[in-house]
Amino acid sequence: MKSCDVGVIGSGVAGISALIWLKRLGLHAVMFEKNSSIGGQLINVHNRIIDYPALYGLTGNEMITQLTSHLEALQCEWQTNVHVLSLDTEKEHVILKLSRNSGTTEMISSRYVIIATGAQEQKLSIPGEDKLDLYQGSLSTSKDISVFKNKKVIIIGGGDRACIGANRIKDIAQEVILIHRRASLTGRKELIDPLLQSSRITIKPHSVVTEIIWKNKKIELVKIKDLSNQKEVMIQADIVLIRIGIEPILGLLKQYLSKEDTIIPTNNYGKTQFSDRIYAIGDASHSPHYSSISASVGEGMLAAKDISLHIRKE
Repeated sequence: MKSCDVGVIGSGVAGISALIWLKRLGLHAVMFEKNSSIGGQLINVHNRIIDYPALYGLTGNEMITQLTSHLEALQCEWQTNVHVLSLDTEKEHVILKLSRNSGTTEMISSRYVIIATGAQEQKLSIPGEDKLDLYQGSLSTSKDISVFKNKKVIIIGGGDRACIGANRIKDIAQEVILIHRRASLTGRKELIDPLLQSSRITIKPHSVVTEIIWKNKKIELVKIKDLSNQKEVMIQADIVLIRIGIEPILGLLKQYLSKEDTIIPTNNYGKTQFSDRIYAIGDASHSPHYSSISASVGEGMLAAKDISLHIRKE
Protein backbone atom coordinates (compact mmCIF):
# COMPACT_ATOMS: atom_id res chain seq x y z
CA MET A 1 0.00 0.00 0.00
CA LYS A 2 1.34 3.43 -0.95
CA SER A 3 1.67 6.00 1.82
CA CYS A 4 2.25 9.70 2.43
CA ASP A 5 2.44 12.09 5.34
CA VAL A 6 -0.61 14.12 4.34
CA GLY A 7 -3.35 13.57 1.82
CA VAL A 8 -5.06 16.78 0.68
CA ILE A 9 -8.52 16.21 -0.78
CA GLY A 10 -9.62 19.01 -3.08
CA SER A 11 -7.60 21.43 -5.21
CA GLY A 12 -9.24 24.78 -4.61
CA VAL A 13 -7.29 27.66 -3.11
CA ALA A 14 -7.40 26.14 0.39
CA GLY A 15 -6.03 22.77 -0.76
CA ILE A 16 -3.35 24.40 -2.91
CA SER A 17 -2.24 26.64 -0.04
CA ALA A 18 -2.01 23.63 2.29
CA LEU A 19 -0.01 21.67 -0.31
CA ILE A 20 2.48 24.53 -0.75
CA TRP A 21 3.04 24.86 2.98
CA LEU A 22 3.34 21.11 3.54
CA LYS A 23 6.01 20.99 0.83
CA ARG A 24 7.86 23.90 2.42
CA LEU A 25 7.71 22.16 5.80
CA GLY A 26 9.38 19.07 4.38
CA LEU A 27 6.40 16.73 4.44
CA HIS A 28 5.40 14.26 1.75
CA ALA A 29 1.96 15.49 0.73
CA VAL A 30 -0.25 14.51 -2.20
CA MET A 31 -3.29 16.49 -3.36
CA PHE A 32 -6.20 14.60 -4.93
CA GLU A 33 -8.71 16.23 -7.29
CA LYS A 34 -11.75 14.46 -8.77
CA ASN A 35 -11.94 16.76 -11.82
CA SER A 36 -9.54 16.86 -14.75
CA SER A 37 -7.93 20.14 -13.64
CA ILE A 38 -7.14 21.87 -10.39
CA GLY A 39 -8.61 25.15 -9.16
CA GLY A 40 -11.94 24.30 -7.55
CA GLN A 41 -14.49 27.10 -7.80
CA LEU A 42 -11.96 29.40 -9.50
CA ILE A 43 -12.81 27.60 -12.74
CA ASN A 44 -16.22 29.30 -12.66
CA VAL A 45 -14.95 32.78 -11.73
CA HIS A 46 -15.04 34.71 -15.02
CA ASN A 47 -15.13 38.21 -13.57
CA ARG A 48 -11.98 40.02 -12.43
CA ILE A 49 -10.84 39.27 -8.87
CA ILE A 50 -10.18 42.64 -7.23
CA ASP A 51 -9.93 41.85 -3.51
CA TYR A 52 -6.94 39.49 -3.27
CA PRO A 53 -3.68 41.37 -2.49
CA ALA A 54 -1.05 41.61 -5.24
CA LEU A 55 -3.08 39.67 -7.83
CA TYR A 56 -5.47 42.45 -8.79
CA GLY A 57 -7.68 41.92 -11.81
CA LEU A 58 -7.08 38.25 -12.61
CA THR A 59 -9.88 35.98 -13.73
CA GLY A 60 -10.29 32.62 -12.05
CA ASN A 61 -8.53 30.79 -14.88
CA GLU A 62 -5.65 33.27 -14.86
CA MET A 63 -5.21 32.72 -11.13
CA ILE A 64 -5.26 28.93 -11.68
CA THR A 65 -2.43 29.33 -14.21
CA GLN A 66 -0.32 31.19 -11.66
CA LEU A 67 -1.15 28.70 -8.90
CA THR A 68 -0.20 25.78 -11.16
CA SER A 69 3.14 27.41 -11.98
CA HIS A 70 3.73 27.90 -8.25
CA LEU A 71 3.09 24.21 -7.51
CA GLU A 72 5.33 23.13 -10.39
CA ALA A 73 8.16 25.40 -9.24
CA LEU A 74 8.07 23.80 -5.80
CA GLN A 75 7.70 20.29 -7.30
CA CYS A 76 4.51 19.63 -5.36
CA GLU A 77 2.65 16.39 -6.02
CA TRP A 78 -0.97 16.23 -7.12
CA GLN A 79 -3.26 13.89 -9.01
CA THR A 80 -6.37 14.74 -11.03
CA ASN A 81 -9.27 12.51 -12.11
CA VAL A 82 -9.10 10.83 -8.71
CA HIS A 83 -12.23 10.49 -6.61
CA VAL A 84 -11.74 9.79 -2.89
CA LEU A 85 -14.54 7.37 -2.07
CA SER A 86 -14.07 7.01 1.68
CA LEU A 87 -11.86 7.59 4.71
CA ASP A 88 -11.20 5.05 7.46
CA THR A 89 -9.41 6.34 10.52
CA GLU A 90 -6.92 4.11 12.30
CA LYS A 91 -4.86 4.86 15.41
CA GLU A 92 -1.83 6.24 13.57
CA HIS A 93 -3.07 6.84 10.02
CA VAL A 94 -6.06 7.31 7.72
CA ILE A 95 -6.84 4.93 4.86
CA LEU A 96 -8.08 6.64 1.69
CA LYS A 97 -10.00 4.60 -0.86
CA LEU A 98 -9.43 6.12 -4.30
CA SER A 99 -11.22 5.61 -7.59
CA ARG A 100 -9.61 6.66 -10.86
CA ASN A 101 -11.29 7.50 -14.16
CA SER A 102 -9.70 4.39 -15.61
CA GLY A 103 -12.00 2.37 -13.36
CA THR A 104 -9.28 1.16 -11.00
CA THR A 105 -9.41 1.57 -7.23
CA GLU A 106 -6.61 1.63 -4.68
CA MET A 107 -5.94 2.29 -1.03
CA ILE A 108 -3.46 4.85 0.29
CA SER A 109 -2.29 5.23 3.87
CA SER A 110 -1.85 8.82 5.07
CA ARG A 111 -0.74 9.97 8.51
CA TYR A 112 -3.03 12.99 8.26
CA VAL A 113 -5.76 14.12 5.90
CA ILE A 114 -6.88 17.63 5.00
CA ILE A 115 -10.41 17.96 3.61
CA ALA A 116 -10.56 20.90 1.21
CA THR A 117 -13.53 19.86 -0.90
CA GLY A 118 -14.98 23.38 -1.00
CA ALA A 119 -18.58 24.21 -1.76
CA GLN A 120 -21.10 23.81 -4.55
CA GLU A 121 -24.06 25.72 -5.90
CA GLN A 122 -27.16 25.33 -3.76
CA LYS A 123 -29.99 23.49 -5.44
CA LEU A 124 -33.73 24.17 -5.34
CA SER A 125 -34.60 20.46 -5.59
CA ILE A 126 -37.59 21.12 -7.84
CA PRO A 127 -38.89 19.32 -10.95
CA GLY A 128 -37.04 20.32 -14.11
CA GLU A 129 -33.99 21.75 -12.33
CA ASP A 130 -31.84 18.78 -13.28
CA LYS A 131 -32.19 19.66 -16.97
CA LEU A 132 -30.64 23.12 -16.63
CA ASP A 133 -27.05 21.86 -16.83
CA LEU A 134 -28.01 19.31 -19.46
CA TYR A 135 -29.77 21.62 -21.94
CA GLN A 136 -28.85 25.16 -20.89
CA GLY A 137 -25.35 24.61 -19.57
CA SER A 138 -23.60 26.52 -16.80
CA LEU A 139 -24.11 30.05 -18.07
CA SER A 140 -22.08 33.00 -16.83
CA THR A 141 -23.42 36.55 -17.13
CA SER A 142 -19.86 37.76 -17.78
CA LYS A 143 -18.34 35.06 -20.02
CA ASP A 144 -21.54 34.26 -21.93
CA ILE A 145 -23.14 37.70 -21.96
CA SER A 146 -24.05 37.57 -25.67
CA VAL A 147 -26.31 34.57 -25.00
CA PHE A 148 -28.70 36.82 -23.04
CA LYS A 149 -29.36 39.29 -25.85
CA ASN A 150 -33.12 39.80 -26.36
CA LYS A 151 -33.91 36.92 -24.02
CA LYS A 152 -36.40 36.75 -21.16
CA VAL A 153 -34.32 35.73 -18.17
CA ILE A 154 -35.39 34.58 -14.71
CA ILE A 155 -32.79 34.94 -11.97
CA ILE A 156 -33.60 33.16 -8.72
CA GLY A 157 -32.01 34.82 -5.71
CA GLY A 158 -31.77 38.22 -4.07
CA GLY A 159 -28.18 38.48 -2.83
CA ASP A 160 -25.07 40.07 -4.32
CA ARG A 161 -24.49 37.42 -6.98
CA ALA A 162 -28.07 37.55 -8.25
CA CYS A 163 -27.98 41.36 -8.35
CA ILE A 164 -24.59 41.45 -10.10
CA GLY A 165 -25.86 39.07 -12.77
CA ALA A 166 -29.03 41.09 -13.29
CA ASN A 167 -27.04 44.31 -13.64
CA ARG A 168 -24.72 42.77 -16.24
CA ILE A 169 -27.50 41.71 -18.59
CA LYS A 170 -30.27 44.26 -17.92
CA ASP A 171 -29.35 46.43 -20.90
CA ILE A 172 -29.22 43.59 -23.46
CA ALA A 173 -31.89 41.16 -22.23
CA GLN A 174 -35.52 41.63 -23.22
CA GLU A 175 -36.53 41.35 -19.56
CA VAL A 176 -34.91 40.17 -16.34
CA ILE A 177 -37.18 38.83 -13.59
CA LEU A 178 -35.63 38.56 -10.13
CA ILE A 179 -37.44 36.05 -7.93
CA HIS A 180 -36.65 35.85 -4.22
CA ARG A 181 -38.45 34.60 -1.14
CA ARG A 182 -37.81 37.62 1.10
CA ALA A 183 -39.59 40.96 1.25
CA SER A 184 -36.67 42.80 -0.32
CA LEU A 185 -33.38 42.09 -2.08
CA THR A 186 -30.47 41.37 0.25
CA GLY A 187 -27.64 42.51 -2.02
CA ARG A 188 -25.60 45.66 -1.47
CA LYS A 189 -27.34 48.99 -2.00
CA GLU A 190 -25.06 49.99 -4.88
CA LEU A 191 -26.12 46.81 -6.70
CA ILE A 192 -29.83 47.14 -5.97
CA ASP A 193 -30.31 50.83 -6.91
CA PRO A 194 -29.59 50.37 -10.66
CA LEU A 195 -32.05 47.46 -10.75
CA LEU A 196 -34.84 49.54 -9.25
CA GLN A 197 -34.26 52.22 -11.87
CA SER A 198 -34.29 49.87 -14.88
CA SER A 199 -37.44 49.40 -16.94
CA ARG A 200 -36.26 45.93 -17.97
CA ILE A 201 -36.09 44.58 -14.41
CA THR A 202 -39.08 42.97 -12.70
CA ILE A 203 -38.71 42.05 -9.04
CA LYS A 204 -40.95 39.40 -7.48
CA PRO A 205 -40.50 39.28 -3.68
CA HIS A 206 -42.07 36.67 -1.38
CA SER A 207 -41.91 34.21 -4.28
CA VAL A 208 -40.30 30.86 -5.10
CA VAL A 209 -39.92 28.81 -8.26
CA THR A 210 -41.59 25.41 -7.85
CA GLU A 211 -41.08 23.87 -11.30
CA ILE A 212 -39.26 24.39 -14.60
CA ILE A 213 -41.22 22.96 -17.53
CA TRP A 214 -39.34 21.91 -20.67
CA LYS A 215 -40.37 21.23 -24.26
CA ASN A 216 -38.00 20.01 -26.96
CA LYS A 217 -34.96 20.66 -24.75
CA LYS A 218 -35.97 24.29 -24.21
CA ILE A 219 -37.58 26.01 -21.24
CA GLU A 220 -41.25 26.49 -21.94
CA LEU A 221 -42.72 27.75 -18.67
CA VAL A 222 -41.62 28.44 -15.11
CA LYS A 223 -44.05 27.88 -12.25
CA ILE A 224 -43.83 30.51 -9.50
CA LYS A 225 -45.58 30.48 -6.12
CA ASP A 226 -46.41 33.70 -4.27
CA LEU A 227 -45.70 32.90 -0.62
CA SER A 228 -47.96 35.67 0.63
CA ASN A 229 -51.12 34.05 -0.79
CA GLN A 230 -49.87 30.60 -1.97
CA LYS A 231 -51.09 31.30 -5.52
CA GLU A 232 -49.12 29.87 -8.44
CA VAL A 233 -48.59 31.41 -11.87
CA MET A 234 -46.83 30.28 -15.04
CA ILE A 235 -44.28 32.58 -16.67
CA GLN A 236 -42.61 32.12 -20.03
CA ALA A 237 -38.82 32.38 -19.98
CA ASP A 238 -35.86 31.59 -22.22
CA ILE A 239 -33.17 31.21 -19.54
CA VAL A 240 -33.25 30.42 -15.81
CA LEU A 241 -30.29 31.18 -13.54
CA ILE A 242 -30.18 29.89 -9.97
CA ARG A 243 -28.20 32.25 -7.76
CA ILE A 244 -29.25 31.34 -4.21
CA GLY A 245 -25.77 30.79 -2.84
CA ILE A 246 -23.36 27.94 -2.15
CA GLU A 247 -23.25 25.10 0.37
CA PRO A 248 -20.25 23.17 1.76
CA ILE A 249 -19.51 19.73 0.29
CA LEU A 250 -19.66 17.38 3.27
CA GLY A 251 -20.05 13.97 1.61
CA LEU A 252 -16.77 12.39 2.73
CA LEU A 253 -17.46 13.11 6.40
CA LYS A 254 -21.23 12.50 6.49
CA GLN A 255 -20.69 9.52 8.76
CA TYR A 256 -19.20 11.77 11.42
CA LEU A 257 -21.65 14.67 11.16
CA SER A 258 -25.04 15.18 12.75
CA LYS A 259 -28.11 16.22 10.77
CA GLU A 260 -27.75 19.72 12.22
CA ASP A 261 -24.21 20.19 10.91
CA THR A 262 -24.14 22.45 7.85
CA ILE A 263 -20.33 22.75 7.92
CA ILE A 264 -17.49 20.55 9.16
CA PRO A 265 -16.79 21.69 12.75
CA THR A 266 -13.10 22.36 13.47
CA ASN A 267 -10.81 24.16 15.92
CA ASN A 268 -8.84 27.29 14.99
CA TYR A 269 -6.26 25.23 13.09
CA GLY A 270 -8.70 23.14 11.07
CA LYS A 271 -8.58 19.98 13.21
CA THR A 272 -11.96 18.27 13.21
CA GLN A 273 -13.83 17.42 16.38
CA PHE A 274 -14.07 13.71 15.61
CA SER A 275 -10.47 12.84 14.64
CA ASP A 276 -7.06 14.28 15.50
CA ARG A 277 -5.83 13.08 12.11
CA ILE A 278 -8.48 14.71 9.92
CA TYR A 279 -8.50 18.45 9.22
CA ALA A 280 -10.98 20.50 7.22
CA ILE A 281 -10.31 23.91 5.67
CA GLY A 282 -11.82 26.38 3.22
CA ASP A 283 -15.48 26.54 2.26
CA ALA A 284 -16.20 23.07 3.65
CA SER A 285 -15.55 24.27 7.19
CA HIS A 286 -17.21 27.66 7.49
CA SER A 287 -20.36 29.52 6.59
CA PRO A 288 -20.70 30.65 2.95
CA HIS A 289 -21.01 34.21 4.30
CA TYR A 290 -17.26 34.09 5.08
CA SER A 291 -16.14 32.45 1.85
CA SER A 292 -13.09 34.14 0.35
CA ILE A 293 -9.80 33.38 -1.35
CA SER A 294 -7.92 35.16 1.43
CA ALA A 295 -9.48 33.08 4.21
CA SER A 296 -8.83 29.83 2.32
CA VAL A 297 -5.15 30.66 1.83
CA GLY A 298 -4.72 31.35 5.54
CA GLU A 299 -6.55 28.21 6.60
CA GLY A 300 -4.33 26.08 4.38
CA MET A 301 -1.26 27.49 6.11
CA LEU A 302 -2.66 26.96 9.63
CA ALA A 303 -3.58 23.33 9.00
CA ALA A 304 -0.22 22.54 7.41
CA LYS A 305 1.76 24.11 10.26
CA ASP A 306 -0.33 22.42 12.93
CA ILE A 307 0.10 19.01 11.28
CA SER A 308 3.84 19.63 10.98
CA LEU A 309 4.09 20.36 14.71
CA HIS A 310 2.23 17.14 15.58
CA ILE A 311 4.39 15.03 13.26
CA ARG A 312 7.55 16.38 14.88
CA LYS A 313 6.29 15.15 18.25
CA GLU A 314 5.42 11.66 17.03
